Amino acid sequence: MPSFAPHSKISGAVLQMAARNATLNGVTLMLLAATNDEYVGSSILHNGGPFGSETLSMFLQHIKPGTTVVDAGCNLGSYAAFFAAKVGRGGKVHCFEPQNKMAQLSAANAVVNGFSDIMTVHHVALSFAPGEVQMSGKLVDGSQEGANMADAESRHAPINYGGMNLGKGGEVAQAITLDSLGLTGISFIKVDVQGAEQLTLFGAQASGRAWPECPWQRAPGEAAQRSRAPRAG
Repeated sequence: MPSFAPHSKISGAVLQMAARNATLNGVTLMLLAATNDEYVGSSILHNGGPFGSETLSMFLQHIKPGTTVVDAGCNLGSYAAFFAAKVGRGGKVHCFEPQNKMAQLSAANAVVNGFSDIMTVHHVALSFAPGEVQMSGKLVDGSQEGANMADAESRHAPINYGGMNLGKGGEVAQAITLDSLGLTGISFIKVDVQGAEQLTLFGAQASGRAWPECPWQRAPGEAAQRSRAPRAG
């Protein structure tokens, strides 16, 4: 089973999910998504493909079979699942997500695709030092911008889960540094953490020195019409 240890200090409404096959570059995976996920989940459930498919295709070009991939801000794990398909049984994908429900979705997507031995889902945030982080209690964009997160979830309103950032009033999760894991064989690191990239990178300096050829990429999404791009994956 994928590694998953919940640390959330608040609970909310039950997440309603659906599944659909998503195809990219000839690879088809079964992906679970929240039915009220306004952008990333909607792309999967309505279009049958991952959100930001051009970005994901570019990332996959850098990933080598049998290596380790880091997905910081993995959201529901759609990118991570395609990363796992690329690295294969000899590789590993380490997924980091502070939102409890999205981390659980990532773990579920690992299971349904048979990637439990490849994907490890860490329900934590990556930061410059160990500790705790708190998410915003209000939605920062999308059709419900400014609404209370818990209230929007209770109404099953459309939510851009990938756009959530650090703030006040939301769920609390543990934070660790990437360097603390001592990962080896890294071929690619995706960092998409809604403005907390510097915090992540400060805690990953040793990893960067150990793997100087490893590309670091921030996933910008495909949302030029919105002021804030949702986190891909």
